[in-house]
Amino acid sequence: MASFRPIAYSGGFVPNTLQHALWTMLQCADFYRQPEYYILHATRGTSQSFMMVHLYVRGRDLRERDRMYVGYGWSHRSAMDCAAYVAINSLRHELPVLGRHYSYLPTPSPTMTEVVPPVALRPPPLPHLQLPAHFGALDQLYQITHEELNRARERIVELENHLTPSFHIGHYPPEFMYGEGGMLAPDEYLPPPSGGYVELGDVGPDAVYYSHPRVVASLPPLGARGDCGPAERVRWDGRAYELKMDL
Repeated sequence: MASFRPIAYSGGFVPNTLQHALWTMLQCADFYRQPEYYILHATRGTSQSFMMVHLYVRGRDLRERDRMYVGYGWSHRSAMDCAAYVAINSLRHELPVLGRHYSYLPTPSPTMTEVVPPVALRPPPLPHLQLPAHFGALDQLYQITHEELNRARERIVELENHLTPSFHIGHYPPEFMYGEGGMLAPDEYLPPPSGGYVELGDVGPDAVYYSHPRVVASLPPLGARGDCGPAERVRWDGRAYELKMDL
């Protein structure tokens, strides 16, 4: 599997998503900085992109540590939502105030496929319990669909890897291996403030400087804060990257 590399940063959220729910939840506990999403990319096969997101929840003051959560997905949005999902479940157990306000939240259950024995008929639950039960059922459906999609994608990657040697000697056209334009995923929207990472040390007058191991080691790690936001130049996996914010 190819290694991950940083490609984008987002300090906002998409409305009506788990990212939005996380920010609303954090404000209940007096957090004043929005979560930050650092997006990393790895190529799978010839047509699949796999994403990893490092989500940082900054401390409410200098004495409180920053919290970091990791999410995975096949797109920016799915990986960001996955990381937000992990953060929501962790924070409501870490912080008592959130445990009171968010006492119920559907979570993936390893026992969702178990057969439940029949029970005697009883009156329907109270209205405030019907909604959690409904969303719990939808959450299980989402988890099953997500697992099925992951299995299909992994199978596609396996088949592409088997076909790649034949493609390199001309047995298949590029459209077959890489997909036509209409089959590829559209460009994804990143909520502002956002930007993209560019690897330093490959081209340009500073190539030798930023390729030097000591220079790379002197840079802060991915996810570090600068004076007014995310650090402009960072290191990841022995390489240097620069964040270029969108205007």
